Amino acid sequence: MPRPGYPWTGSASPLSKSDCGHTYTTTSREAPSGKFTLRAVVTWHITWAGGGFSGTEPAATTADQATIEVTEFLPVITG
Repeated sequence: MPRPGYPWTGSASPLSKSDCGHTYTTTSREAPSGKFTLRAVVTWHITWAGGGFSGTEPAATTADQATIEVTEFLPVITG
């Protein structure tokens, strides 16, 4: 499966809503344990300034995951 979702980019304002998302096109019925595994990874690139000083910190990465059951999906007909 290709990497789902839409990653945030550095050109986006930190205050704007993220368009990160994914639309499931199948149920999770045939997935292991009948669920899909979701994983989110965030890498922080830190620069700071204050009191006449400035600097950077090493990148910090956090990650988490959850399993979800997708039981139904509805096709969208456009035309």
